[in-house]
Amino acid sequence: MDKITFKVFGRIHAEDTLKQKTTQYLYSEIRKRQVKSHNKKLGYLVAWASIFALLLCGGLTGKMYFTPTAYIDIDVNPSIALTVNPFGRVIRYGAYNDDGTSILNRTDISYIDYRKALELLLSAMEADGYFAQDYQLYVTVQAGENQRESSILSDLEQTIQRTCESHHYNLSAHVYAVTEEIKHCAADYQISPATYLAIQELMEIDSKTTFEECLGHSLHELHQQINEKCHEQDGNGKTHGHGGHGYHN
Repeated sequence: MDKITFKVFGRIHAEDTLKQKTTQYLYSEIRKRQVKSHNKKLGYLVAWASIFALLLCGGLTGKMYFTPTAYIDIDVNPSIALTVNPFGRVIRYGAYNDDGTSILNRTDISYIDYRKALELLLSAMEADGYFAQDYQLYVTVQAGENQRESSILSDLEQTIQRTCESHHYNLSAHVYAVTEEIKHCAADYQISPATYLAIQELMEIDSKTTFEECLGHSLHELHQQINEKCHEQDGNGKTHGHGGHGYHN
């Protein structure tokens, strides 16, 4: 009886031990799964945070890409306006006259560097014969920040000089900065800053000339009138106009 009782109680003791081990095992597995679950949640959070950061950076970069920081206007007889972003890319462009529209219809300058855009536009203008005549090139810049403005002016001058030399253009070019006020005043009349300044100059020389009378004339015609009025007034052949750089080959 004692032996049997001992064996029975021994069996019960063994089962209690098994229960304890099983309980410990289960607790251990639960803790492992809790850790895995926590790590998995943490992984999801890190992944979503990374995605959010990328989207945020992409959104900010996208917004910056389409933010205008400089305006470049190009006049020969075709009159064309470029809007440039902080990365020097052309994000918008348009024409002030029919000749400009004709050039843009066959010249793709979307989202390219403004220097390359100027080179392509000059090539298209030369192909149309503008440089074979006595037309002059006027390029104005309005950037609102002196260092950026100076850098763009320098780049444009170098691009014009390089293009003239490589393609043997005979071209007189005037490259200069204009104020934001001049740019806005010109925009109100849907003309380029160079055209606006030429009208102002002509009105100063000839008080009888009105702004409205000048609006129907091209920049080339306005400068012809300025030269004629100057000849009439001083007879010495002096040409009045804004300073710039001439490139002749």
